[in-house]
Amino acid sequence: MKDFEVIDDVISIGYQNRIKDYMACPNYPWFYGKAITHGDQNITDPYSGFSNIIYEPTNISQGADTLYPVLLEGLKDVKVKELMRIRAAMFIKNQNGSDTKHHIPHIDRTDDSIPYKVAIYYVIDSDGSTGIFDGNDLIAEVNPKQGRMLIMDGGVYHASHSPKKYDQRIVVNYNFRI
Repeated sequence: MKDFEVIDDVISIGYQNRIKDYMACPNYPWFYGKAITHGDQNITDPYSGFSNIIYEPTNISQGADTLYPVLLEGLKDVKVKELMRIRAAMFIKNQNGSDTKHHIPHIDRTDDSIPYKVAIYYVIDSDGSTGIFDGNDLIAEVNPKQGRMLIMDGGVYHASHSPKKYDQRIVVNYNFRI
C-alpha cells in the first residue's frame, strides 16, 4: 500500500445510511473535548469538538459491532492483526477562523514505535477536508463524502478541518495493525 489510499463506497448505500442515521441523530453520545486535535487536554490546541471512543482493547462501547466491519470492508482481503482504537469525531460549523485551512497536523499514536495504519471513514457528506502533509507541506486533501474511506500509514501527518457550509463533519477513525 502506498502512503495513503482513498476508496469510495467502501460499504453499500444501505449500510452507509444506517451508520449516518445512527451517528448523525440528536441522541448519539458525543462528548465535548476542548482539545480535539491531540486528545491531550493539556496541550495547547485551539480546536474543540466532540468525540466518542467506541473501541479500545479495555473498553468496548455500543457501536463497535456496527463500525468494525466497515474497516474490514475497506481492507478487503488484508487481515487486521490488532485493532487499537475506533474513535468517532464530530466538528461543527464555523469552528475555524476564516483564514484557517486545517487543524493542527498530527499522527494519531505519537508514543507507538511499532508501525500501524489509520483509516478514516466519512459518515456524511460535508466540507472540511482531511489534509495530508509531508512536513509542513500540504500534499493532498480528501473531501468528506458519505461512504468514503481514507487509509494511510500511521506515520502520515494529517489534519481535519471544521465545515463552513455544512452543519457538521462526522468521521470514524481507526488505528490498527496488519
